[in-house]
Amino acid sequence: MVNFDIGSIKTTFMNSIRTYVYPQQTSYDSSISVLSEGTIVQPCYLFSDTISNFGIYVSNTIGSPSGLTIELKSGNSSVYSSTVPGTVGWNIVSYATTDLVTARSSSVVITGDVSAGNDYFIGKDSTISYFMGQGLNTFNVAFTIGIRDFVYKVFNEENITQNKVPIIAVDVVGRPKVVDRYLTGDHTWFYINVRADVYGHHTQEIDKLVYGMGKGINKDKRLFEDIQYITPGMISQLSYVRPEIYNRNIVWTIQQLVTHT
Repeated sequence: MVNFDIGSIKTTFMNSIRTYVYPQQTSYDSSISVLSEGTIVQPCYLFSDTISNFGIYVSNTIGSPSGLTIELKSGNSSVYSSTVPGTVGWNIVSYATTDLVTARSSSVVITGDVSAGNDYFIGKDSTISYFMGQGLNTFNVAFTIGIRDFVYKVFNEENITQNKVPIIAVDVVGRPKVVDRYLTGDHTWFYINVRADVYGHHTQEIDKLVYGMGKGINKDKRLFEDIQYITPGMISQLSYVRPEIYNRNIVWTIQQLVTHT
């Protein structure tokens, strides 16, 4: 039982959303052999036209393999490729670009100069995410891509410009119901609406983000401290904010037992 705290509620939802829409898988509880797999491909959506770095986690090596190549692709086009020593730990390639297409499927491609006695083992992530491809020769690789933040709990709609989307703004937008069932008056059930607005150039991009947020919040809801219940998100119709910028939102109703102090 807690006090009613709008900021805490928004932070909880913002952090959960970031987990599922930012391009990263950063745990590594098992490994993938570069020798046995040949080429390892980790598909993802960047949802950003700007990146600063990308990299993968090497969990172990055998012998002295002579090089690990990490490549970033946007669609079928190679954006950048670099060969690194492949040391145990994070292997980060620093690369800044501002011309990626955010709605396009991207991928991190990993290859190595390996042999039977010289091999790299790439960290593998078991965390569920909703924008990682699954299928032949694809894995949940422990990878990270540095992008600009685009999920906020405070946002001024007037600041939306062509080069600042996609943007997700999380806010508490209503308290449609209050139920006082306790004779002492010390506690009250609050029903609170939380909304996430998505702004973007591409309708496909917006729909993917709304889908991922809905799935992610539904998965995380049992872990939210002091929130007793979350309804499935209600999705709005698509609308124009201004020419070439679209908007759609998703609204959850949460139930919280509030203590009056």
